[in-house]
Amino acid sequence: MHDALWMGAASLLNTLGMAWLALSQERHLDTVSVSAGHHPTPGPTPDSPTLRRWRLRGAALLALALGLCLWQDGAVFGSLLWLMLLSASALAVALQLSFGPGALRWLLGTSRMSVNR
Repeated sequence: MHDALWMGAASLLNTLGMAWLALSQERHLDTVSVSAGHHPTPGPTPDSPTLRRWRLRGAALLALALGLCLWQDGAVFGSLLWLMLLSASALAVALQLSFGPGALRWLLGTSRMSVNR
């Protein structure tokens, strides 16, 4: 039971990290915005503070998940487990962006309007 909780936490961290990394890209951000009823606008600049914050947040969550896997299962199996969870998380986020992008809207919070356009 204890191992399942750690793996679930690492999986959640990986999925959130991949989602924030995806939303820091203009195409995916517009996909989620259009599903929310907003009209597409010219994309944010790659150096906008909000997108940098989302990239940093995503990378930090992925690193935290890696640390959790390494701490729980050691270097060899932990890194393998993290890579498998990372692949599953990337697939889950890609499918969510394809078939139900509105479900990722909560990750945008109120900062959607503050993206430098």
